[in-house]
Amino acid sequence: MWYRKYLQTLDKSLDEQDSILLDQIRESVANFQNNEPIATIAIIAYNEEKRILPCIWSLCENITSNPVEIICINNASSDRTEDLFKRIGIRYFNESRKSAGYARQKGLVEARGKYYFCIDADTLYPPFYIETMIKALQGKDVVAVSSQYNFIPEIGISRLTLTLYEIIRDFNSFVLSIKRPELTVRGSVFAFITEIGKREGFRVNIKRGEDGAMASYLKNYGKIILVRSRKARAYTSAAPLLKDGGIIRALFTRISFSLRMISAYFTRKTKYEDQESNLIDNEKNK
Repeated sequence: MWYRKYLQTLDKSLDEQDSILLDQIRESVANFQNNEPIATIAIIAYNEEKRILPCIWSLCENITSNPVEIICINNASSDRTEDLFKRIGIRYFNESRKSAGYARQKGLVEARGKYYFCIDADTLYPPFYIETMIKALQGKDVVAVSSQYNFIPEIGISRLTLTLYEIIRDFNSFVLSIKRPELTVRGSVFAFITEIGKREGFRVNIKRGEDGAMASYLKNYGKIILVRSRKARAYTSAAPLLKDGGIIRALFTRISFSLRMISAYFTRKTKYEDQESNLIDNEKNK
């Protein structure tokens, strides 16, 4: 698998990384960056010292004919995430207000590219990810795109079980994309036209779902496309499935949730109500 070489840097502190490999990644970062980018690749990071290097490495080895910049947003990390950014020479910004919304908004404000890519630090991206997503964004009336993703196998989860979960999830996303494409968006595999995104801005007063909220705004300007090409299929950690009680429970949770919202497959929706539990405490009264 294309992603396996990047795993050699996973779950290692900065001091544990091979210095020669760090120099090689630093050189790749420098060669990949462009001062007049068509796309901004924005990676958000909160205490990602041990996880973000494979992500950056995979992105700066992407094959694309388009000029691109990669930026990182250090979202109030207390580990050595910022030191890692300095070591590999990547352009980064600090955001002291902690939430994915604040981090993504900081990246959006600083973006210079026509297209803005939302990237999560624990995700790896295939060699033609950027090129494939940009081509989709250049389609007629398209304002945003999202792609699909697979899981990197973890100890205790078989590849066969993960594949079953992914097939069911992908089918669910495809059906949802027909009427409610905003519900198929995930922050790690989401890109849109920067100018329109800046006009609306990310929500910063919610704990999760800032990507879906942005998609809800963007659909008023044009089409949101679900890119199903394997060239745009990222790989991410399966650890969250274990935290949710295991993949079988996660699968039944997804099926149960889909059944409860069955109407979403056949109707469009213009506004979604906030859940009180999802509001950031210091923003509830604003």
